[in-house]
Amino acid sequence: MADTQLEAWVEGLAGELGLDTGIVDVARLVELARRAGTATPDRGVLATFLVGLAVGRAADTEDGYDEGAAAMAFDDAMRAAQDAAELWAREASGGGLRD
Repeated sequence: MADTQLEAWVEGLAGELGLDTGIVDVARLVELARRAGTATPDRGVLATFLVGLAVGRAADTEDGYDEGAAAMAFDDAMRAAQDAAELWAREASGGGLRD
């Protein structure tokens, strides 16, 4: 699937779910899924789900949806998930834990 097709698919699905894709970086999410899924595909799926869950929780405030909080949460969650994915990839390749 070409990037434009993937982005159109994401936009369509997000619309069906009533979500705004303003903070969604499709390329970063796909890369996370690939890296985290190195050992098993399930890790990639769950890593991206957990990033979304963290973003949703951070953006849900008493005053409603906070796009700034969502954007910060997305970046923070992606960094944490990418670090974990790199560690899992090293472990899967026999590189062991990092120092």
